[in-house]
Amino acid sequence: MLHRMVLTARSKVEMGPGALKGDFGSIMACCMQSSIASSLTGALVVESGLLLEILEGDSAELCDFHSRAEQDPRVADIQVLEFVPVLRRAYETWAVAAASPETADPALTGAIAEKHAGPFAVSQHIRRVLMHGVLAETPPLCVAAQASAGAYWSSVGVSSTSVPVPASDAGAVTGGCSAAMTPRARPPERELTPVVAPKRTMTSSCSGRT
Repeated sequence: MLHRMVLTARSKVEMGPGALKGDFGSIMACCMQSSIASSLTGALVVESGLLLEILEGDSAELCDFHSRAEQDPRVADIQVLEFVPVLRRAYETWAVAAASPETADPALTGAIAEKHAGPFAVSQHIRRVLMHGVLAETPPLCVAAQASAGAYWSSVGVSSTSVPVPASDAGAVTGGCSAAMTPRARPPERELTPVVAPKRTMTSSCSGRT
């Protein structure tokens, strides 16, 4: 089932100028590869040594992501602020951006450090930062799904254009986005309706997973 997860963490690797050539760049490359492989969309913002992230995808894939993150020595203090079912995706891609002096929010990062930040405030801040540009971005999920399917049919000697895909199946793979969708540099800014629900921890939501 499609879920959204909002989480924060503290980076234990250098994230300053030139960091994309080091461990931080390795983290970003792994995140981009796994997001495509697991059909995850969303965004990651780097600010004041913190990682603020929204992820959308199958609940099992999100649980697996969380489990791997917990075991990654390059990050610490992971906080899952929200893990709820959603009807549709708000993001077409997975993107990473860095907050600038103009978009930084010291009050929010302070709240995260003190462990009392809310998912709505974090989600809205991520959107605002992305509106000012991204450092890297995956192809839209539709394009990635089509490329993967095309590679398979080519490997078996069949043209992917000759294979009909039922609309229901396409929606399951792409989260309901259209095959004719044009890639966007970043998602549009819009207000999100906060979800009022009891807090759930990933330990209980993902019980039985390692």
